[in-house]
Amino acid sequence: MGQDSLSGKRILIVEDNFLVAEELCQIVHNARGQVKKAVASSHAAIDALTDGKFDGAVLDVQLQDGTCVEVARELRSRRIPFVVVTGYSRDWLAPELQGAPYLAKPFNGQDLVALAIRHFSS
Repeated sequence: MGQDSLSGKRILIVEDNFLVAEELCQIVHNARGQVKKAVASSHAAIDALTDGKFDGAVLDVQLQDGTCVEVARELRSRRIPFVVVTGYSRDWLAPELQGAPYLAKPFNGQDLVALAIRHFSS
């Protein structure tokens, strides 16, 4: 993988805002990553993890059916790295998310790619 790309990385996007999800997908695509799935709920994210292989995930905190805490637990149990992209400050995150790589909304696409490259590299 190049230092400035997500080339070949299979990414799960978990974001309940359609426009933000579309932006995240475009950012990953522009960095040569593959969005294997984009979902808006924790239930759909856990189903996606059961059905597919991922190299990383981008998680919003607040989802259609609650928070992403269960998704984060599932990702950790599968040893899949993730980054949290949210409008909440780090102080407001659940304890399970406190140590996760974090990017505040609104975000810069280059910052997201740089964070993902650092944490999704194998």
